[in-house]
Amino acid sequence: MALSHGAGVSFVRLRSDSNKLGMRRAGMRENFWLNGRQDELRLTLQYVPDQPTTDVDDRIASTPVLFDAEIDAFKLAHSNLQTSSRTRARSTVLAANQGNVALSGFEHVSFYDQLFDGPYATAGDTGNLYQLLAEKMAARNPPQQGQGIPAAYTYLGQFLAHDMSYMKWNPDLLGPGLGGWSNARHMHALDFDTIFGTEPETAPRTSPWRESGGSSLGRLHKCPAILDDAYDLPREDPNIGTHCCLDPRVDANLGLAQLHVLFVRFHQHLSETQGLNDAASKTATRQHLQTIVLMDYLPRIIPKNVYDKVMADGPLLVTSTPGNFLVPLEFALACFRFGHSMVQEIYSEWAIRYPPPLPVTSRIARLSALLGYTSKGGQLKNGRLPFNWNQPWLNMIDDIGLNLPVTTSMARPISASIQPDLSQLDASHFDQGLPSGPHSLAQRTLEKGAQLGLPSGQDLAAQAGLVGHFDVAAFLQTHANEFDGLVGNQHLCLSTPLWFYVLAEAETLGNGQLGPLGGRVVMETIVSALAEAEDTILTRTAQGGFQRTSFLSLSAGGEPTRLSDIVALANTGVL
Repeated sequence: MALSHGAGVSFVRLRSDSNKLGMRRAGMRENFWLNGRQDELRLTLQYVPDQPTTDVDDRIASTPVLFDAEIDAFKLAHSNLQTSSRTRARSTVLAANQGNVALSGFEHVSFYDQLFDGPYATAGDTGNLYQLLAEKMAARNPPQQGQGIPAAYTYLGQFLAHDMSYMKWNPDLLGPGLGGWSNARHMHALDFDTIFGTEPETAPRTSPWRESGGSSLGRLHKCPAILDDAYDLPREDPNIGTHCCLDPRVDANLGLAQLHVLFVRFHQHLSETQGLNDAASKTATRQHLQTIVLMDYLPRIIPKNVYDKVMADGPLLVTSTPGNFLVPLEFALACFRFGHSMVQEIYSEWAIRYPPPLPVTSRIARLSALLGYTSKGGQLKNGRLPFNWNQPWLNMIDDIGLNLPVTTSMARPISASIQPDLSQLDASHFDQGLPSGPHSLAQRTLEKGAQLGLPSGQDLAAQAGLVGHFDVAAFLQTHANEFDGLVGNQHLCLSTPLWFYVLAEAETLGNGQLGPLGGRVVMETIVSALAEAEDTILTRTAQGGFQRTSFLSLSAGGEPTRLSDIVALANTGVL
């Protein structure tokens, strides 16, 4: 149930391997640092065909290997990470698949690229710098800027982060006992594969499932018979309610879980009403969701000049060759974590469906409840979500076109602030094996960035050609009453942790969106991930930019699909 995605054990690809020509292919190897630059232990991913095929690039799997000289050092550094000897010359690291989490001690293994290629100058934790900065961020009220972003997009961002880092492990992919990642050909493509299918069940189902088009939904607890009750994750074990979705992180909080349900309901609607077979309905679902990302989500968070520039000219920082894309460390551990600042402490208008003629009404939903109504949160009823906690998203989105008696819930503005409840989290919300807590999400994010050697905001801005566009010292001085004790801190002002830099830049220059640096990193990464998907709606142009080959529409007017269209169809079957 970790909030701190990107933890576990992390491998960072060497820059020299980022720009190899051609697609990933059999025999290709890439090298990774373990847990950042400070650790010189390397892991190699070896790409192999996972089944006999005439086109070796059609299906590529990867297997991780540590060579003899490094195995003892690896075990010493991570004694709870299990290795399984394959040959005398190498061992396979077994830690990424859900099935052996209990053995490995890690929730997941992460692979990253890196954007910055230079000497790192990240702010050192002088004294209690990270703790003090995190406390000040939690004590601030975010300024109201721009038109605001509906709350649903907070959880859409988290869903995208998980989808781009999802790795599909098959323990017998290359033969009995020889595992590999079967999606290595497009390991970090934004393809929404995690909404299709389930993991094998090991316990009795919590409830009957609704299965259609290769996807599954669970049934709500004590839902009135007149209402559709297929609004829960597919779960097993009535005592716990462990979900059976492909990505174990989907149940990190109720908002994320219910967004997964929304997408599955939409997929099942397409499958059942359009006469599509499983493959065609999955392609249609992917392309509708890609259209939402490209033409609804990104324009809300990315400055228009940055959006247009990246589409026309292509990436400046995310320069891996097509077919060789991995999510950059700077994106995953800092720039895309702007979403932490958007989480509300209280959603005062959490919608509830009641049987007609009773209207849609609402309740107060605190963050503690969103964390509690999960398989690890302890508040499920008989292993199922209570019907009055399912989220139809009708009032968490704009442009829905319904006359509701509840108002739209908005996200917190993107800013250098974080709501106080996120500073009082139990260790179970992280996956680093921390003591019982409480723990601050902001402090852990700052510490994780330093641990993995992220560049400072100033260093990455300089690489992007943005020298002098934003002054952290001036930002702190402007808000001196909120950042007392930090104004003039040389480490913080001159070598600012990238995450804080992106948030402060957005607050100062973004007018409700990200700023120039954060916007560029996020835009380049997500569009590159979209272009990697096999069913992509994008192609790369000769000039290096991106061209939309198509977009999907659900409206009679032909407008691109929006998240509000998905919400309408998934709940009512009509726009």
